[in-house]
Amino acid sequence: MSMINTEEQLPSLTAKARQTMEACGITRVPTDSFQYRTFRYTNLQDALAQAKRDADALAAARPTIVVH
Repeated sequence: MSMINTEEQLPSLTAKARQTMEACGITRVPTDSFQYRTFRYTNLQDALAQAKRDADALAAARPTIVVH
């Protein structure tokens, strides 16, 4: 997985949109997102919790070998 410069990830805004933002006192704030499988999370702890739930479910689904 490659890292992309934050500026490259942001969709460009039209000049009119920038002017409207400025007139309204709106600022653009980039945010991090964390992707786990096909889901995106805005909180790292949520992504980690889901990954752990998946790992626990996989471990529980594995058959146990009983030796007699």
